Amino acid sequence: MPNNAKTDLFLYPSIQSEKKVINIAINPNTVDESLIMKYLLILEVTELDLERNHIQFAISQYGICDGNKINLKPTGTFAEGPDQTYLKILQEFTTTL
Repeated sequence: MPNNAKTDLFLYPSIQSEKKVINIAINPNTVDESLIMKYLLILEVTELDLERNHIQFAISQYGICDGNKINLKPTGTFAEGPDQTYLKILQEFTTTL
């Protein structure tokens, strides 16, 4: 492989997880030229057990990307239940996993 080889992604083992998972570094030019953020999910870690390699999280907010703005919204309320837009985003997100 030539020394000037360029790549969009670089995969490397996670030292923190004792090489059980991988990290992904994305070339900033690839992000600028090829990726479009549609939405984001704000995650809060609710449980972390490194000995069992176990993590639980809750999604506290979601954001809809509108041009250069991200409009954050709650995922729902106790009284009204889950937000319907959030449920659609979550369904789309989980089908891509």
